[in-house]
Amino acid sequence: MKPTRKQQTGASFFSILIVLLVAGFFFSVAFKLYPAYLDYNTVDSVLTQVSTDRDELQKSIGNPFCLDSIASNMGIASELT
Repeated sequence: MKPTRKQQTGASFFSILIVLLVAGFFFSVAFKLYPAYLDYNTVDSVLTQVSTDRDELQKSIGNPFCLDSIASNMGIASELT
């Protein structure tokens, strides 16, 4: 039995349009969410680095404040101590 032309048709215009609309929707969502994920990962990596290198951070700043308490060398919290 020889296949007819009706059986050999490919994707119709509307099926391609639906695929493009779905792909466009997902790209739109991805472009809106990517900056939030990038900011979160940047802040998370900085905070992780600061929390692990606390002594090095104090040395590089010159110790103008204390990280674990309220006391400050600038005189702001000198009344509390």
